[in-house]
Amino acid sequence: MTETILTIAIPTLAVLVGILLYRNDANRLDARITSVGHNLLAETSALRIQTHHDLMAMVGASNELDKRIARLETRS
Repeated sequence: MTETILTIAIPTLAVLVGILLYRNDANRLDARITSVGHNLLAETSALRIQTHHDLMAMVGASNELDKRIARLETRS
């Protein structure tokens, strides 16, 4: 009787422990993937903002050059 209980209980306990450990690892992996996703989104957003500022600076410089060229053309 004791052997039968041990024969059933030990593998069952091992399976339950394995399931619990797997769930813990899966939860940690999910948290890490979520964290990487948030970091990537933040970096992409920051890059987009910086690119927009750089583009606006280039447009401003281009407008300034256009004005200077127009003044030079009117002098000639």
